[in-house]
Amino acid sequence: MESKVYAVDHLRLTFQKASPANLLVEAEGRAASSGWQNARLIPHHYSSPPADGVLGLDFLAQSPSAGSIVLPVLTHVHCHTVLSIEDPINFWGDGLDLKGVRCEGVANTKISLFDPQHGKCDLVVAADPLTGAVIPSFQRDIRPLFRDKDIKAMLAVRNLNLASHTEVRRHAKLIFERLEDGSMPCDGGWPQADLELFRAWIKAGTPP
Repeated sequence: MESKVYAVDHLRLTFQKASPANLLVEAEGRAASSGWQNARLIPHHYSSPPADGVLGLDFLAQSPSAGSIVLPVLTHVHCHTVLSIEDPINFWGDGLDLKGVRCEGVANTKISLFDPQHGKCDLVVAADPLTGAVIPSFQRDIRPLFRDKDIKAMLAVRNLNLASHTEVRRHAKLIFERLEDGSMPCDGGWPQADLELFRAWIKAGTPP
């Protein structure tokens, strides 16, 4: 059976000026156990352009067959796909450009942004003037880590909106404690890389 992999660790975009132009999407992540095969990236289908202009992809793989012997350890998986992009400036329609790609696993989501005006896959983001390190932002880095079901669950249980920068900022330390001890989310802890990203966001002053 084909299912989403457990976590997405890295997402990389490479714009290739061919005829037609295309976008190479490479993803690395972890499956819930050994024995997962044939990983692939499947684009979402849209009846109308997404509000954020970001194309969603599911990171899928074939789970081990019933009765097979597997090791209950997170296992590295990787794959790539090539998306044909004849006109990135009007990817979604007249004047609606492709903003980036979102790759979804079970435990998390990764977003890589794209600048179609210059064929670049890195946007200028805030950086620490002393170290040059990129400063995480809520909208770009933290909000995508919370799945829709996480947001709904916390609204129902705690009346806490994880999609709101104001609310997550107010409760950032408590949220991080729950993420770090593995009690949140209830179906499995975050990958260490995402925990460190949230920690860095708090350290940077929880910018929007």
